[in-house]
Amino acid sequence: MAQDARLRVALEDRADALQLVRRELYDATGLTPEPDFQEIERPGELLIEVRLHDADGYTPAEVARMVTVGSPHLDVLSAWTEPVEPVEAVEAVEAVKAVEPAPRQPLPSRVIDLLQCEIPDLALRAHRDSLPTARWHHPSFTNTSHWLLAVPGMDSNGQAVVGICTRTGYYYRFSASEASSLALSGGGRSGSARGHGGPAFFAPGLVQRPLR
Repeated sequence: MAQDARLRVALEDRADALQLVRRELYDATGLTPEPDFQEIERPGELLIEVRLHDADGYTPAEVARMVTVGSPHLDVLSAWTEPVEPVEAVEAVEAVKAVEPAPRQPLPSRVIDLLQCEIPDLALRAHRDSLPTARWHHPSFTNTSHWLLAVPGMDSNGQAVVGICTRTGYYYRFSASEASSLALSGGGRSGSARGHGGPAFFAPGLVQRPLR
């Protein structure tokens, strides 16, 4: 089965961070990088989780070594591989889901319409980067310490919205797989609460677990 490499890298938090990651990873490995999650744990530092496509023949250690040698701005924190499901298998699973949808448990959250006057800066960043984004809020800056996750999406009218979720506990950070499993559903454009005609935000199968 085909394999994709996955990397978790750290770099300076800068305006062109995603472009820098894509460019340096491609130059170092020759593989096509696809950022799918970013995390801000402390000011000035950005952590990005990236999928490198078509990594057959490379071990995680080899990929990490290539990036360490060839990427002057990236610090590799971890590397691993994941199998790529054949298209036929993915379509079969989706067909089963369409016939018998699994029950989805709501995650305490809210959906923000980007036309609202007051929008958290993290929501704007997630929308700008088109990437799920998590940030740790230290107790010295907020009443309670917590992780905040912003996931960009669209409502049923095609209007850009961002789902906002919180989780307390430093070690119970969000993961890329959890962020990608979040789905928006519901009615028209608004920031109204679930059950009142606005978009609803769900996280099926969400579990609290430390990062790998």
